Amino acid sequence: MSLAIATSLFLTGAWLVLPFTGIELTVVGVAFVIYARHAVDFERIRLYQNRLLIEQMNAEKLTQFEFNPRWVRVETGATPRESQSRSRSYCGIARSVGENRTTPCTASS
Repeated sequence: MSLAIATSLFLTGAWLVLPFTGIELTVVGVAFVIYARHAVDFERIRLYQNRLLIEQMNAEKLTQFEFNPRWVRVETGATPRESQSRSRSYCGIARSVGENRTTPCTASS
């Protein structure tokens, strides 16, 4: 629609409209591509009999973490507005899945 209007304005003498329409359509196309890459992102926690599997899909890259379910604790944030990452403790190490960082466990009250 934008291209049809810009073409009609170009034909009536307003030639400067056509380049700006091209820029607009390019920006919209790039935005759709960026959105499409992340449209299927997810985090999944699966509990099997002998393993806990955490999967993250981010822009077509799958990351998996596998743990012994008897040695792990999964915690979520207190509210949805807090960090979207999930943390887990395993053999004295606390790791945050959403942030990909490792820190020593600390006692919490």
